[in-house]
Amino acid sequence: MKSFKISFYKSDGGELTKLLQFFRLAEKIEDLVANPPQEFLDMLDEYLPLQGWAEMEENRANIYVVFTPRGNNIRDFEHNEFRRWLDTIKPADFKGAADGPQADK
Repeated sequence: MKSFKISFYKSDGGELTKLLQFFRLAEKIEDLVANPPQEFLDMLDEYLPLQGWAEMEENRANIYVVFTPRGNNIRDFEHNEFRRWLDTIKPADFKGAADGPQADK
């Protein structure tokens, strides 16, 4: 069994805010995908998942999911800038950030 630390962030206008962090035990990440935690399902009422990735180690893993508020119309410029930032961010950039990272403007 691996310990999975799961962190949810909210993107609003290109800025990320940490919403929730919790832990789950699972054999592999596919088990979490096949049977998502209730916290993920609860987020879907107000948010849509925008991006997600995992940082895997032998006995533990970090999972990051970025959500955007439903009905949030990200302007093309903001969307492109945020997308460019997501393409360059690394999971290690999230370590030690109390309120979550922010996109460069």
